[in-house]
Amino acid sequence: MGRISGKRIVISPPRRVTIDMLALTRDIPTIPVQRMMNLGPVVAARKSLVQRPSWASIFIRAFALTSIRHPELRRVYVPGRSPHLWQSDASVAMIAIERLYRDEPVVFIARIKSPETQSLIKIDGEIAHFKNDPLHKIGPFDRTIKLGCLPGFLRRFILRRRLNCTGPLRVERSGTFGVSVYSALGSESLHPLAPVTTLINYGVIAQDGSVAVRFTYDHRVTDGSVIARAQKSLEEILLHEIVDELSSLRGDNTQQAA
Repeated sequence: MGRISGKRIVISPPRRVTIDMLALTRDIPTIPVQRMMNLGPVVAARKSLVQRPSWASIFIRAFALTSIRHPELRRVYVPGRSPHLWQSDASVAMIAIERLYRDEPVVFIARIKSPETQSLIKIDGEIAHFKNDPLHKIGPFDRTIKLGCLPGFLRRFILRRRLNCTGPLRVERSGTFGVSVYSALGSESLHPLAPVTTLINYGVIAQDGSVAVRFTYDHRVTDGSVIARAQKSLEEILLHEIVDELSSLRGDNTQQAA
């Protein structure tokens, strides 16, 4: 038999950053916790709108509101000579966004500050900006590409500094929680990795609203019982505060449709 043919593919700058970040976060002791939720009222309220906020924006806002009840979700682990936890007064969401870079689908990380103070429409608009605007016009994405063009040792030094800096800088650069979801494609991740205290991941949302919601959490920062209570609070907030906010949007949607 002849030799198997193929081709050599150069690793793109954004993917280099992803590879380096995964190498730096692989030793973080993360544990996934799952809760089955019934979000039928949320599905119904969202379906009644002409312009519907994305499920990502709904979960981001709901989780940020949950973080008000559970301050542990706003804490980060700060290593160094004197390891400690640092608690932020506000949440910072880090969202995995797939974009095409030179015809290759790659993942960039977008950031939304204080989503607990923003409306669903505002959060949804920010996500649309990250998904649709040119890469060079999105600051974090442009910086990721430039970072990926640096030599490997310098890239890893910069990324390591992001994870090992002071609490305020750690939150500013890496956020307090993350969202990584591809349930729209019919699949879900069981144990995603990211350098955040809590990473949200949810599966395919059924027509009746049933869905598996997972938090992958940093065990250095908090414990499973805290996460379980936070998931219960998240479900309550989705079924009450979020349903109320979606219902309040019906008038605006009707006017836009007219």
